[in-house]
Amino acid sequence: MSKALMNRLAKQAIQSSEYIIHTNKPSSMFLPITKCFVITSPARTVSNLLLRHRYADSAPRIVVIGDPGSGKTTLLRFLAYQLAERYVKGMEGESRNSVCPILVSARDLSTIEHLDGLIEKVAYLASEMAGTKVEYRSLKRLLSLGRISLLVDGLDEILGEARFRAALETLVRFPSLFPRAPIVLSSRPVYFVGTETESKLNPRDALWKNVAARFLRIQLIEFTHAEIHEFVRKLGVAEGTRKELIQRFLTAISKTYNLADVARNPLMLTLLWSIYRVREEIPRESTLFSDFADYILSTWEYRKNIGSRSLLSLDEKYLLLEEIAYNIFEGSKTNIDKDKLRQIVSNTISGKIGIPTIDSLSVLIGLISDKFLCFTSPNTISFSHLIWLEYFVARAIKREPTRVVSLISRPDAHEIIMLACELVDDPTALIKTIVEKRELFLAIKCISRSRKIDQSTLDYVIREFQKEAGDFFVSLLMKSKEERKGLLEDDACLDLARKWRAFGQKALSSHEKGRLFEEFSVALFSQVFKVVTHNFNTENGEIDILIEITKNDPFWIEFGGDALVECKNWNEPRPLGEVSAFIGKVGQARVRLAFFVSVSGFTDDAMRILRNNASNVSAPLIVPIDGNALHGVLEGKVDIEEFLKARIRDIKYVRKY
Repeated sequence: MSKALMNRLAKQAIQSSEYIIHTNKPSSMFLPITKCFVITSPARTVSNLLLRHRYADSAPRIVVIGDPGSGKTTLLRFLAYQLAERYVKGMEGESRNSVCPILVSARDLSTIEHLDGLIEKVAYLASEMAGTKVEYRSLKRLLSLGRISLLVDGLDEILGEARFRAALETLVRFPSLFPRAPIVLSSRPVYFVGTETESKLNPRDALWKNVAARFLRIQLIEFTHAEIHEFVRKLGVAEGTRKELIQRFLTAISKTYNLADVARNPLMLTLLWSIYRVREEIPRESTLFSDFADYILSTWEYRKNIGSRSLLSLDEKYLLLEEIAYNIFEGSKTNIDKDKLRQIVSNTISGKIGIPTIDSLSVLIGLISDKFLCFTSPNTISFSHLIWLEYFVARAIKREPTRVVSLISRPDAHEIIMLACELVDDPTALIKTIVEKRELFLAIKCISRSRKIDQSTLDYVIREFQKEAGDFFVSLLMKSKEERKGLLEDDACLDLARKWRAFGQKALSSHEKGRLFEEFSVALFSQVFKVVTHNFNTENGEIDILIEITKNDPFWIEFGGDALVECKNWNEPRPLGEVSAFIGKVGQARVRLAFFVSVSGFTDDAMRILRNNASNVSAPLIVPIDGNALHGVLEGKVDIEEFLKARIRDIKYVRKY
């Protein structure tokens, strides 16, 4: 392979990786990766290992593990961009230390069975990228010299046990033949398990343990609060969005408590931002995927203005994507021949939708333009992300529950079936079909994921499980549950006591003591209530902890909904001014209950205003809790709920004598 050809390959890698992040701005569908990529700690580790590598050294071997949407593909493209850019600059400076990257999808390697087959396939893919022939022998020589870096994305997307095993075993042997060539793999974490028993349950797991032994494993983590802000600001600036809109979005995310975790996933955050830029409101968590898909599908005409496609309603577009996804997945594939796909589109439009006059090619182009589908080669098309494939297969099952019969026996379909049970209003038919096929463990997991389940269906599954497992095992299960309940209660008390002692250490700074005290308070109130969030800013000031009263106990009914908690770990009792400020904050929040926790207690003036506030029946009830009371409850192992009820009664019913 000549220098000119390698240079062309590197420049193509730069071009294909430079623009990656999709935006819904009509005039620009992509954003520069260099302006939008957030270099997290795991990303920095991988980048440093590759960029500091010299082709004469023993090469890094890395497997990047991450959940769906965590940024595995984006990271590999960013690495390809970095390596290719350095290679091109190295060529201009006549440096011999640069390594040229070749980034491929694992799906394109699903037919390989040995190392020669791997090299031949990579040479073929590189030829397509460069637009000219890449010889097998030249590629093999350059790999031996360490001048080529191989990046393989999405190993978990190889379907079919035999193909998966052959491809993975080949990639595991790659470093033995090419010790100087850097190699980076990426995958979801689903096959990484730690116990011998689990390995026996899934034949793929033993292979993955082989990978874990020979490759450095880098786990992608979710965005931190700071990284969420950095990512959104980078997206907004690259798109030319107004700063005030960016700030409103970040504020909306912080106030939408049930989306706090969702926003930490890069893909979900990107989609949330895309929707917010147009709607200026945050979608509900329970319908997140539906809202994302609704948004993309409903903006077809706005962004593309293809007239024939406007004849399809939103539900018809969903039906079309469901049929495509189900046909691809049913065939145990992740991609499909473009001619076969066009035939599916045509049959669905003329058959199930009943509008034979619509041009199937225009509709197909629209799906590709909207990033639901993408080309994986000149003749094959797949869903742009495995998440979309699984989501639309689940919707297809929701629309036609009988389809679940053909998928139940496939382990890779179980997550999809559980998602379908989440989507349907009544999963009874699906669950009964699963039980009839004796997939009882799957039925139990579907019940756990369902939004609603009637008692008769629940009783039916329990009876069938008891028949299958036997009375003896069920009795052991019940006994274990009771023992575990007692252990959990003891563990919770011990954990609280440890947290209480932790923030009292004299060597700690005041900031560190405050942080640890807040952790203790979160643990304390989480034993009784649902802790929604903590340490967040509102227009009315900072709130230390927001809790939700979810108990059905009549005692809590009058308070209902949310409650606030203020946490203070000061050396002196809390003065009147701070208590008055908190009373004002609680009133503006329109809640009925709040707790003021002060380790050092309260001044007499502060207690007087709290009692006066409690005597006003129209005002929120604010309950003071001091350090002595907390110490007593922890030493005496008193039930936390009963302790909080007692504190409420103390302030609510002021004793005369």
